[in-house]
Amino acid sequence: MAVKTPSLPSLAVVNDAKVVDFLRAEHAVKSWIEQSLKIKLGEDLPSALKNGIILCYLMEEIEPQSIPRIQEKTDQVFKLKENISFFLGALSDYGVPRHKWFQVNDLFEAENIAKVIDCLSNLATIATEKGFHTKYKVDNQLKVTLPTGAALVLLKKSLATIKDTSSGPQRSRVGAVVLRTKLALLSGGTDLSKFEKGFSKFQALYRGYKARLAYKNRVRDIAFRERVAKEILSTEESYVKSLGLCINFYLLPMQDGNNLTKGKPLLTKDQVRSIFSDIQIIHSFNENLLKDLQNRISGTNWFINQKLGDRFLQVVGFLKVYANFVLNFNNSMAMLEEIKKKEKVLNFLNAVKVLPEVSGLDLPSFLIMPVQRVPRYNLLLEQLLKRTWHDHPDYKDLDDALKKVREVAVHLNEKKRDAEAIAKVYEVHSYLTGKFDPLFAPNRKVLREGAFNDIKSNETLYVYLFNDILVFGKTSEKLKGPITSTNSTPTRLKAKYKATLPLKEINVVEEGDCITVMKHTGRESTKELVLQPLNPDEKPEWLADMNKIISELNKKAEGSQTQATKKVEEESAEQILLTRKKQMQTMRVGKEGSPSTSNQSSPSGSTSSTPTVSSPLSISASASLTTSPTKAATTDRLSSSYPTASSPPIINSNNNNNNNNNNSNSNGSSGINAEYFFFFFFFFFFFF
Repeated sequence: MAVKTPSLPSLAVVNDAKVVDFLRAEHAVKSWIEQSLKIKLGEDLPSALKNGIILCYLMEEIEPQSIPRIQEKTDQVFKLKENISFFLGALSDYGVPRHKWFQVNDLFEAENIAKVIDCLSNLATIATEKGFHTKYKVDNQLKVTLPTGAALVLLKKSLATIKDTSSGPQRSRVGAVVLRTKLALLSGGTDLSKFEKGFSKFQALYRGYKARLAYKNRVRDIAFRERVAKEILSTEESYVKSLGLCINFYLLPMQDGNNLTKGKPLLTKDQVRSIFSDIQIIHSFNENLLKDLQNRISGTNWFINQKLGDRFLQVVGFLKVYANFVLNFNNSMAMLEEIKKKEKVLNFLNAVKVLPEVSGLDLPSFLIMPVQRVPRYNLLLEQLLKRTWHDHPDYKDLDDALKKVREVAVHLNEKKRDAEAIAKVYEVHSYLTGKFDPLFAPNRKVLREGAFNDIKSNETLYVYLFNDILVFGKTSEKLKGPITSTNSTPTRLKAKYKATLPLKEINVVEEGDCITVMKHTGRESTKELVLQPLNPDEKPEWLADMNKIISELNKKAEGSQTQATKKVEEESAEQILLTRKKQMQTMRVGKEGSPSTSNQSSPSGSTSSTPTVSSPLSISASASLTTSPTKAATTDRLSSSYPTASSPPIINSNNNNNNNNNNSNSNGSSGINAEYFFFFFFFFFFFF
C-alpha cells in the first residue's frame, strides 16, 4: 500500500494549517533518517544534513552503489557540495520527480530548507513503496509549535515555492521560424524584432543550464568510473590473496605434509587433483592480471582516460580455464566429504580453520571463489561500461571485452548446469536398487521427485520425473533409511526399482485428489497407474510439469515426423528422376547399338557380318513391327519428323529411307524405325 504524505502547498496562499503539515513532515523525515541509518541527529536537522555526508549514506542504504564517492574528511566547500550533487544525481536514478528536487545551495546555504524537506519526504515515500526496510509515516496527531514573527513569514515564503505537480508533459522542440510565426500570431501583429535580444538571452541561459547539467553528469560518471576501477583492483587483490592462502595452508600441506600433518601427506595425487583441480594455474594467471591492474589503477596511475578494456580483451580467452574448475566443483565437494571421514584429515581441516591467517574460512569457502569470479568480472565490467561515455578511448574495447566475458560466463553457467544435471541423475540412480537399465542418457535431467500412494496396489511409490521418462520405485521397510542429498534436495528413502514409462507414450489426467497415468498404444488408452501424492499441495505442480513435458515431446515428435515425410518425398522425387534418366540413357545405348548399322548392304552388295547387341526393348520393338511394311514406313516418317539429339540415328534413318525404296521388307530398316517409335512413345509418356 502506498504511503500517503501530507500535500505540501503550491503557489497558493500558505496558511497556518499548511505550516503545521510541513512541521509534522519534517519531524517524520528526521525520524525516518535516524531509523534508516541507526544514528541520532541533533535538533537542527538542516545543520546535520548541510555537508551532504548523511544524505549520501542514506542513499547508499536505500540503493547500494548509487553514490560514486563520499567526501568526508575535508573542509573544502566544493567537495562538500559535490556530496549534495551526487545525492541529487542518485535521486534521478531512483525515480524522484525532477520538480521535487532542491538546489545545492537550498541546503548548503540554507536558502530554502522547505524544498529540502519536501524532497526528502518524497524520497521516503517512494522508498517505502519500493519495499525499503524503514517505513515512512507521518503522525498527523503530533503537536507542533509554530514559529513566530519573521521566521514564520520566511517559512511561508519558502513553502510557497514548492510545486505539488510537475509542469506537465514535455513538448517537442520547434524551429526558430515556427516559433516566431506562432509568437507573431499570438502577439496580434506586434513587432517582435525588439524582443529578439531578450529571446537570445533566454536561449543563452537555457544553453548554460544544459551545459552545467551535462558537466555535473560527466563529473559523476568520472567518479563512478574511478570507484568501479578501484573495486576491480581491490577485489582482485583479495581474490589472489585468498587463492594463495588456499594453496599454502590447505593444498600443499595435504599434498606434501607439514607440522600439522606430522610431515606426512594426507591425500594421494588423484585426491588432490579431484579436490583442488586447476587452482594453482588459476592463481598464477590472476597474479599476472593483478600486476597489470595495479600498474593502471593504483595510486596516481588512474586518470580520466585510463583504459582497462584492452587488458580484459587480452585475457578473456584464458578465462575458459575456469570451465574445468567449475565442472569439477561438485566432484570436489563430494571428495571433500569423503576424506572428512578420516579423523586425521578432519582434525587438520579444523586446525587450519582457526589459524588467524585464514580468517576462519574453511576449505569450501576458498574453493567456491573461482566459481564466483567470472560472474563478478561480468558485473564489474558492466558497471564500468555504464559510466563510460561513447567517445571515451576505452569504450569500444570495454564493450567488446564485456561481450566476451559475458559469453564465457554464460558458457560456464551452462556447463555447470549440465554437470549438476548429470550429478542429479547419478544421485537418483544411486537411490534405486534392483535390476534396471542405466538412467544415464544424453540431455536427460531430473525435474521433480516425490512420494505417492498407488491406489491400485496400495503401495507407497517414489516417483522421479525426468524430461523424457517417469521412473517408479517401491519403498520398503528393509530399505528405509535417511539419505543425505549432496545438493540440498529433500531427504529421500531408498527405493526398489519398479518400472519406467516413456513420457511420449502416456497421458496424465486429474481425478479428484489423484493423478491418473494413461498409457496409449495406437488408438487405445489404458489406465496404467492411479497416484495420490502424499503431499496434496504438490499435485498441481506435478500435473503442470508432466503435461508440459508430454506436450513438448509430442510437438517434437510431430516435427520429426513431418521432416521425415518431407525427406522421403524429396528422396522419392529424386529417385524417379534418376530412374527416368537411366531409362533414357538405356534407350540411347540401344539406338547406337541397333542392327541397322550392321545390316546395311555393303557397296559390293554383300551384307556385313559384324555382330551387334541390341537392347531387349529394341529387339521386342523390332519383332513387333518388322512384319508390317506400312508400320515401318510410318515409323520412318516419324523418325525423320522428330529427330533426336544424336546425329548417327538421323543419318541411319536417311539411309534406311533409301533402303526402304529398294526393299521395304528390310529387317534393319524395320528395327531402326521401331526403336525410334518406341523412343518417341516413351519421350511423350514421361514428359507430357
